[in-house]
Amino acid sequence: MDDPENKFGEILTKLNLINEPLINSENVCVNDINEVVDKLSKLFTSAAASTFGVKSKYGKNKNNNKPWFTKECNKIRKEFNKARILNKFSGNFKENPDVE
Repeated sequence: MDDPENKFGEILTKLNLINEPLINSENVCVNDINEVVDKLSKLFTSAAASTFGVKSKYGKNKNNNKPWFTKECNKIRKEFNKARILNKFSGNFKENPDVE
């Protein structure tokens, strides 16, 4: 496991390296600022990814860990959910049909 103080030190060092061109220069142009902002953005994104992890853009992992749940089962489940949602919005849906 990474030491949080060591990680913080690494990030602080990277921040100083990123800001160095702005601090040590008397003439700062827009391109210099854009470059620093771009590097800061990448630094924060990578720090967040390493801290919180990265969620897949497409949601759940596509690996089938239930061999009995075939493509046919998936298709039937989607059709059922579609019908359930349509029925719910039509006003004919009861969560528990035994209760009036």
